[in-house]
Amino acid sequence: GRIAPVYLFQGPRGTGKTSTARIFAAALNCVASDEGKPCGYCRECADFVSGKSLDLVEIDGTSKKGIDKARYLLKRLSVGSSTEASSRYTVFVIDECHL
Repeated sequence: GRIAPVYLFQGPRGTGKTSTARIFAAALNCVASDEGKPCGYCRECADFVSGKSLDLVEIDGTSKKGIDKARYLLKRLSVGSSTEASSRYTVFVIDECHL
């Protein structure tokens, strides 16, 4: 299957949207599984699920600092600068983006 450029996880607070996004990011980047789901054991899986991957950028959409970070990242991406990314996909998670 094809991977869309944007996915929206919506639902009530505390239902696991951020955790689901991390697991999805791990599935996209897992180096040990060809089944479309994360193995849960490789370094990529561990780093994405724990939120420690350099290729997982989590932004708090409710704070001024989070909004400024999002603007900075968008500007940086638009000029095509490279990052220290080592995974197949860099994943951006914007929590509470509706606020």
